Amino acid sequence: MADDLEHWSCYTTSPERSLEIFEESRNKCPMAHSNEHEGFYLLLNYADVRCAMGDYKTYSSQPQVLRPMLPRKPIPALEMDPPRHKAWRELFNRAITPRTAERMESFVRDDINRHIDDFIERGSCDIVAELAEPVPAETICRLVGVDDALVPPIRKAAIEMFAAQAIRRSLAENKPHSRR
Repeated sequence: MADDLEHWSCYTTSPERSLEIFEESRNKCPMAHSNEHEGFYLLLNYADVRCAMGDYKTYSSQPQVLRPMLPRKPIPALEMDPPRHKAWRELFNRAITPRTAERMESFVRDDINRHIDDFIERGSCDIVAELAEPVPAETICRLVGVDDALVPPIRKAAIEMFAAQAIRRSLAENKPHSRR
């Protein structure tokens, strides 16, 4: 298990194996360290994550929360510590209120049903590509007021951007990459 944590990376460890490793480690080593991607710590239980979220001086989100580091600007709010984070958080808090989920629910349900209708007759699907990836993307676009007609090209551009980052990352690390 210690060796699994020492060499853990979401790029080389399956989600299933990652969950096994985290579950095995949670009570024995709630803060693990991986030597991959120039080294990073993994907080494996809720209490530690919550504590870290309130201690930006020890657990900074800057310059990036992703490993390996990618040559890009920080993601607003997510990869910013106070005081920069405050202005973004205030904007977010005005846009996303406790009633937002209630107002969005029917739209999200319609999107989910539409995607399920697209594959239900086949009897199988790629759950990530056909449901788990498009629905949040569509929801976020709708939330920020993107016209429905523009959602497909925006999703396509985002997928291409992340694929290009993965290719650059794998080339920089001299590792093979795959395209979706």
